[in-house]
Amino acid sequence: MLKDIIFSTVAAARSAGLSVEVNRFDLFHGHVVQRRNGDIVLLLHASEYPARNLESFPVNLGYCQIDSPLEYHSATMQFRNLLVLFSDRVRAFALDAEADTVKALIPEYARKPVYVLYEDTLGEPLADVYFLPEKPLGWVFRSSKRALRAQRSKL
Repeated sequence: MLKDIIFSTVAAARSAGLSVEVNRFDLFHGHVVQRRNGDIVLLLHASEYPARNLESFPVNLGYCQIDSPLEYHSATMQFRNLLVLFSDRVRAFALDAEADTVKALIPEYARKPVYVLYEDTLGEPLADVYFLPEKPLGWVFRSSKRALRAQRSKL
């Protein structure tokens, strides 16, 4: 079920005009977070490892960035934070990192050009989930398994 929601979110983002693909350089993981009101959200980061380019993206992201075919585009990065909200119904949003309300959640050092919204800003991180086509979901639990099991029904 969760994998279907993730891939549906990617398809919806693409149909809305966002450039996002599931692969090891673009989108391959998300963060499961419990909000203060008890709702569960999944924060996805697209454009995770754009290629280093001295003119457009001179940022060294380390080993995982090597051989990246993903071109850096400021407009794409601005909408790289995708949020899936599991409440009464599942809803997904592409967050505009330059919108004042979102920008206020991103530390100064994590703004342009990388636009990283950190998961702990949204609530208590429960787990990280890794996904690639043709592979099973991979999980790294960041909270007690008991707390995550209590929320499993919402995922």
